[in-house]
Amino acid sequence: MTVSVASLLIPAAFHATFQSADLDETTTLKISRASSIILLLVYFSYLFFQLKTHSYLYDEMQTADGDSSEEPEVAEITPLVAVCLLLASTGVVAVCAEFLVSSIDEMVASSGVSTTFIGLIVLPIVGNAAEHVTAVTVAYKNKMDLAIGVAVGSSMVSSPSFYRTPCAT
Repeated sequence: MTVSVASLLIPAAFHATFQSADLDETTTLKISRASSIILLLVYFSYLFFQLKTHSYLYDEMQTADGDSSEEPEVAEITPLVAVCLLLASTGVVAVCAEFLVSSIDEMVASSGVSTTFIGLIVLPIVGNAAEHVTAVTVAYKNKMDLAIGVAVGSSMVSSPSFYRTPCAT
């Protein structure tokens, strides 16, 4: 979260500081894009840490005799069905996202809510609603390591600097 906040503050502070100078907007845009790239690198490093180098930290707890504390889960659908469902749900989400983004102008005009508020607060919350539900569901099933992983991953990727341009504020 600290890195996400810093990635928002650095381009905004740069833009505010040098707004009166003869700097063009492309300099601020370059800094914003560079901070987004750094966030992506941090996210992929976190995934590599979690899935490859320290995956044993995220394995199920073992009992003293080496048996797993829970029964292994059995797959209920085939990989082909899973991929088809993933593609279909991605298409539906893309269409819904397009409708959501295209309705922003009407909402701003009719309600008086600023575009900045919608872009920085409403869109990330709505866009990550599925991740929030997943985190709560797995926490309810007492899988706190997965719940924390989903929450941290969601906060790293959903940084508003991915969704905004520095000159829009």
